[in-house]
Amino acid sequence: MPRKRDFVGVASLAAFETDERNQYAVMRALEIIGEATKRIPEAFRRRHPHIPWRRMAGLRDILIHQYEGVNLRALYITATVEAAGLVESLPAVIAAAQAEPVDD
Repeated sequence: MPRKRDFVGVASLAAFETDERNQYAVMRALEIIGEATKRIPEAFRRRHPHIPWRRMAGLRDILIHQYEGVNLRALYITATVEAAGLVESLPAVIAAAQAEPVDD
């Protein structure tokens, strides 16, 4: 997540809407996050319902399949506003994941 946020930086929505390189970087980072989300075991996701797992995976699908029709305003808000709460939640989720036994 921090990498995606770094791409947007302090750019305004207007600047983001005209910067195709930045748009692509944010879209690609969100695609990777969504793909990684799909690989997290369902049981773990159920133990952390405050994380929007389905939304993250669903956004990946939208970005992959509707590249030309992506709403840049929504993408900007996701990357600058919605991600902030998620970034704050991640350290606790990561700690929980590291504390769980690994299934062999």
